[in-house]
Amino acid sequence: MEAKQCWECALTGSTWLLRHQRPDGSWENLLEPQLGAFYKGSWAFTLTGQPTATHRLLNHARERYMTPDGDFVPRTALIHQVAHYLYINAYFVIGSMAVGRYEIAMPAARFLAAQQDARSGGFFSTLTPPGTPGGTDTISTAAAGVACLVSGHLEAARRAGEYLIDILERQRITSNYFYTALTPDGVLDTAASESEVRWWRVIDLHAPDQCWYALGLPLAFLVLLHQASDQTRYRTAAEAYCALLERCVNPWEGPSSGKAAWGCAMLYRITGETRYREIALRVARYIMGHQEADGHWILAKIRGIPAAVSLDSVDFDVTAEYTLWLGLIASHIMARDTE
Repeated sequence: MEAKQCWECALTGSTWLLRHQRPDGSWENLLEPQLGAFYKGSWAFTLTGQPTATHRLLNHARERYMTPDGDFVPRTALIHQVAHYLYINAYFVIGSMAVGRYEIAMPAARFLAAQQDARSGGFFSTLTPPGTPGGTDTISTAAAGVACLVSGHLEAARRAGEYLIDILERQRITSNYFYTALTPDGVLDTAASESEVRWWRVIDLHAPDQCWYALGLPLAFLVLLHQASDQTRYRTAAEAYCALLERCVNPWEGPSSGKAAWGCAMLYRITGETRYREIALRVARYIMGHQEADGHWILAKIRGIPAAVSLDSVDFDVTAEYTLWLGLIASHIMARDTE
């Protein structure tokens, strides 16, 4: 499978999104639009050459969801309330910076920066008053770290990188579980295995279908941080996260495998090591294999559960996400390939 095929599928996904976008930036045929349907679209549109669609989406998001202090509400999904609150914010920073929408990007970046834990360098999992201790996790920290890089906050990004190295080093010899969060006291949050957010907090190394992006997003962010800082330690840490994923059951064949593939595609572009190319394309093959004929993705079908009759916010969310990952995988691989 050629990387060009990934790019073509990304364009097909982007075209589906474009076909469903109204002039005001909202989605047509979406009966109950939620914030989750919009936050990934600006980055995906920009990557696939649709800047006008990006601006329209951001217009809508600013008018309907953005608060004066740079947050985005309301949050309706559990994942965006108590698992990794800043995930949405990070995507909006990245997407708005890409097209110069600084009236969105700068307040959003300031809001996000205030959610970094002063002691550990991690970013809070839930909305936390500045100066108040809070729990942190790898997903929130890596997503916010990418947003910090994009918005020029290199020191905050570096501290996020050190957090991700630290939480990995604490579990170098783990053989069964990897814990992805720290408590407000700065210790591994092993109690999360009994909580409603268990899936995001505990990776069972011997079980399939885990939360792979809790490891894959740190991988990708650390590659970016390596490039921004020119420090080898961050690339080494990225490779260590990849090695941890390779110890798992099916890390390259899951709905949440795309972020790791992005990281591997970047590692291939940087190092030329073909094993990273092979991993990235393996994930891409999984994603493309679930694309509908009209170009979009249905997460329920991917997970093997009954799908809704009409479109819902998750359909737009996952289509923007898979469009993004396929585009990023393809572009980094093609930048290194000689043929």
